[in-house]
This record gives sequence, structure tokens and C-alpha cells, in this order.
Amino acid sequence: MDLRRFVAVLAAVVVLLLDMVSLSFGNIVFDVRHKFAGRECSLSALKAHDALRHRRILSAVDLPLGGNGHPADAGLYFAKIGLGNPSNEYYVQVDTGSDILWVNCANCKRCPTKSDLGVCFFNFCN
Repeated sequence: MDLRRFVAVLAAVVVLLLDMVSLSFGNIVFDVRHKFAGRECSLSALKAHDALRHRRILSAVDLPLGGNGHPADAGLYFAKIGLGNPSNEYYVQVDTGSDILWVNCANCKRCPTKSDLGVCFFNFCN
């Protein structure tokens, strides 16, 4: 290895070692800025802003859950939603363990049109 290459590799190793030593001592500083920096906001004003934001987010979601999505399947919940443009109303199965809505699209023969609770499946009921 020639002398120039040896010096370059040695310099790189020294720089990396110094960098690792500085990391181990925790000398890294992040400049954190608040969303409302520069404005005089009281705690009550910040709480009111946050409450309004939560209400705005939650106002877009209103899915009243009904009993059973299918009379043969226990433990399912359903909600009535509109899909498409123009929208068609469907009862979807709600997976309560996640944020997924299931639209039943499988074709079946002799499918029930209503549940035991009297809820219309798909668009069979007028």
C-alpha cells in the first residue's frame, strides 16, 4: 500500500473513531421547535386547540354498529356505509380488531336477504 493511501485510510479511521466516541458521550443536540413557537399561548388555549382538532377528526367518523353481519356467523358487527359515486348503500362487516371494513362481495346461491335481527343484506330490501 502506498503512503498516500495509508494516510487516507488512517485519517478516515481516526475520524470514525472520534465520531463514535462523541456519540457514546451523547453530545448530539437537536434543535426542537414547538408548533406554536413565537406565539404567547396559555395551557388552556393549547388544550382548546387540541380538543377542537380531536372533534374535527372524530366528526368525520360516525359508524353506528349493529348486531350480527350474517345470521350464521356469531360475533360479527356491521355498519351501513355508502360506496361509489353515486353512492350505493351497503352493510359492511367491521373488524373490531383493526381499522378494516369488509364488504361482502362473494356470490352465493340461496343467500339470505335479512339477518335474524331484520337487517337487510346488500341491497335486497327496499
